[in-house]
Amino acid sequence: MKPKHERLISDSLFYCFVDFGDGFKDRTQTYVVPSRVVAAAIRDSHQHWLKTPGVKGQAYKDSQVRRFLPDYTTVFGEGRALYGPNWIDKYAEAWESLGEPQKNVSEIAAPQSP
Repeated sequence: MKPKHERLISDSLFYCFVDFGDGFKDRTQTYVVPSRVVAAAIRDSHQHWLKTPGVKGQAYKDSQVRRFLPDYTTVFGEGRALYGPNWIDKYAEAWESLGEPQKNVSEIAAPQSP
């Protein structure tokens, strides 16, 4: 993802992340995540990463890359419950969060000719 995704927030914008598993026999899992949640996760994790010194104590250079992860323990460390293991599970197959389908323009009955 990119910096613009930190600001792309709308009540009608959702991201669908698909976990294909480890092999052909694994069942896929789709996470339906509101844009406000994605924006917060990538913004918070990126800002934390920038403030954390590198292996040799150096500061990281900012980049255009943002990572959306199912577990941010490697970024924040242990004990960060907000983005820890399984934080994304509540969005698994959460299709109901999209609300009721809206009628497509082509589904609206056009007046019939006499």
